[in-house]
Amino acid sequence: MNFQDPFESPRIETIDLVNITSYWESEEHIRPLWKLYWNSNAGASLAFQNETIELQPEYLYLISAMTAYRPKCRGEVEHLYVHFRLPAEFSKMPQGIWPIVPGHFEFSQLKNISLNGYKSFPGRLLFQELITYALRQLPESLYKQSHFNPLSNLFLWLEEHLDEDCSNPVLAALAGYSEDTLSRVFMRETGKTPQRYLRSLRVSRAANLLRQSDLSMEEIAEHCGYWDRSHFHKSFQSQVGISPTIYRSEVTKL
Repeated sequence: MNFQDPFESPRIETIDLVNITSYWESEEHIRPLWKLYWNSNAGASLAFQNETIELQPEYLYLISAMTAYRPKCRGEVEHLYVHFRLPAEFSKMPQGIWPIVPGHFEFSQLKNISLNGYKSFPGRLLFQELITYALRQLPESLYKQSHFNPLSNLFLWLEEHLDEDCSNPVLAALAGYSEDTLSRVFMRETGKTPQRYLRSLRVSRAANLLRQSDLSMEEIAEHCGYWDRSHFHKSFQSQVGISPTIYRSEVTKL
């Protein structure tokens, strides 16, 4: 692949610091976003490709877009994460989770900025610097690998339209496939059916809103495309293992 500047302008979607206070395990994550994780202490892990990666505080963890993994936490952990988008060329890179030595960055510094001013220009500039630093630690051989995902545009559309009709006929029409072909391609690329993937996205969006907003359960349900509060409650509990109310109280924003 040839880039003029492959590290130009990462677009930050979310920066958050959460305090996980009890055992927690989620359904498999897979989204068209790059991620950086940094935990204050040991006690959390990611299940990835038949391997368990223990998240150690000595490392940042860089996760490429569309990487499928299952997070688990076994106790109290402060979890700092950044979700961001990169230019289209990066969508061809392989799935992976890479430990990154933090270099001159300090958890306490980023924690304070995430709490008090990451939306300020200096705060966002520091997180942009962190992303660029992490990307530059990847081996050059990764940039020569290529995997074209035919659903990339559809994944991005879903991120922006979760509160709309996302039935299989609608998704198939957007992707230019028959419904049967759409299901086959989804299974090949994500290991999930279109509707199971959609449920994961909606729960992920709901979890972010539970942590980061004061919206009511009814408002969160509407924003995420659930029929009503009851449907939201059942879907969230079936995937996360606890109710939205308990999640909001136990996985709190610091």
